[in-house]
Amino acid sequence: MGATAENREGGTLPGFFVPGGVPFPEELETRRIDAGLVSRLLLSGDRLLSVRASAMGQRHAHLFGDTPEDDLHATGFGEVTLSGTDAGHTWVLGAALQREHYDARDVEGFDCTYTTPSLVRAGRVPPRGLAGTVRKRPLRFPQQVRDVLQPPCLRPRAARCRVDGTRLGGYRGLRPDPIHGGNRSRGPLASGPLGRLEAERARNASLDVGRTFGEFELNGTIFGSVVHNALMIRASEQGSLVLFNADEPTRTWGTEMLARWHHEPFHLTATHTYLRSTEVGPEALSSRREVSLTPRHSLGLVGMWEAEDQGRAGVEVYYTGRQALEDNPYRDASRPYLILGFLAERRFGRARAFLNAENLLDVRQTRFDPVLLPARSPEGRWTTDLWAPLEGRVFNAGVRYEF
Repeated sequence: MGATAENREGGTLPGFFVPGGVPFPEELETRRIDAGLVSRLLLSGDRLLSVRASAMGQRHAHLFGDTPEDDLHATGFGEVTLSGTDAGHTWVLGAALQREHYDARDVEGFDCTYTTPSLVRAGRVPPRGLAGTVRKRPLRFPQQVRDVLQPPCLRPRAARCRVDGTRLGGYRGLRPDPIHGGNRSRGPLASGPLGRLEAERARNASLDVGRTFGEFELNGTIFGSVVHNALMIRASEQGSLVLFNADEPTRTWGTEMLARWHHEPFHLTATHTYLRSTEVGPEALSSRREVSLTPRHSLGLVGMWEAEDQGRAGVEVYYTGRQALEDNPYRDASRPYLILGFLAERRFGRARAFLNAENLLDVRQTRFDPVLLPARSPEGRWTTDLWAPLEGRVFNAGVRYEF
């Protein structure tokens, strides 16, 4: 079980104002409680009964300038599975139920409840190293959401197949989201009344290939997805925000590469991600554009020397390529940047002293452009999207002691 109480204060500093000469505070109070349970019971033979359950309740109290907005989130989940082995065939059968509830206490028309029952079946046949998994998740909405989102019954399905070091996976389904990402930072009051919306429909697939060559390990992934009826947001003539379905799908595809080299006491890991995601614009619906904040190239390199009885030392380097930016008056695309970090740890008996340094090159978005907008955006924000770190260099040191 756990509980969290957190108060955050942001916005303009005392004595400072946004363009227009007024202060603009942003505050968030969070109260959260959650609980979880995991239980396993060995039955006769090698049958294993597993039970998982969790519940969470969270209340937010937002303040955007002089506009307060409160909401309540609640989630409950339960799953029961039975697994065993017969004639060399390992199998899993089970069922799950998840319930999600959102209550916008200050705004009408955004309350929703999702109830998702699921059936799970999986199996493995050792001779060919073949494994498969299928999940079916019928989803029905309450009446108030049915009036907005169609169809009322959703059936996402996922399947995976693995042969030795190769895995093929796919998924199709849909999941509506009346609280669109474009106005999460502003709150539901920034949006106008919800019109007739079609639920988003998604299809995606991936292919993973991996192989180990002595001290080297290589893994590659190709993935792609298509989202139909994608929800988009734009400003109306009255000044409010309007949610609507895009006429063209959002298409995403890319690759991921992972390489590891281990030769005690040295470890080296390199990663690369190529990502291409396009969508139609909210105004020029016939033209396509890159989805904002999705860098085409991301690279990472982590090197570590580690000796259990002495300590460890390592260096990490991360590169983030250019990202398309939306509603940014300072630039249409971000600058690529490099993050450099260092870790050193020395062991003294039961104690370990460590020093960790992050972002040694002091990369900060504010070194390229201001974060404050010259005028308030249609979504009600005073800041641009964040495409680079804000905190600059970070150093921390400490001592760990093992009892």
